[in-house]
Amino acid sequence: MSAYRALVDAEHGQARARVRSAVALTDQEKQELSARLERALGKRILLEERVDSTLLGGFVAQVGSLILDGSLDGQLARLRQRLAGG
Repeated sequence: MSAYRALVDAEHGQARARVRSAVALTDQEKQELSARLERALGKRILLEERVDSTLLGGFVAQVGSLILDGSLDGQLARLRQRLAGG
């Protein structure tokens, strides 16, 4: 089913963004996120949102193989990595 959906999306010049967030996004946040992804990818974006209570804060968006990690968990992991490396 997802392969068929991806094919249909590609034909219509759109892509699906699977978004996990710590709390439900407001309508304004969804619109802003969609607009930013559309500008970056040059495609119409369809958001599939899911609340993930394991996230400390922020969101993780996946469009195909592209993953955008704006989560607090991701920021802490990157900070930990920088501190360990330097």
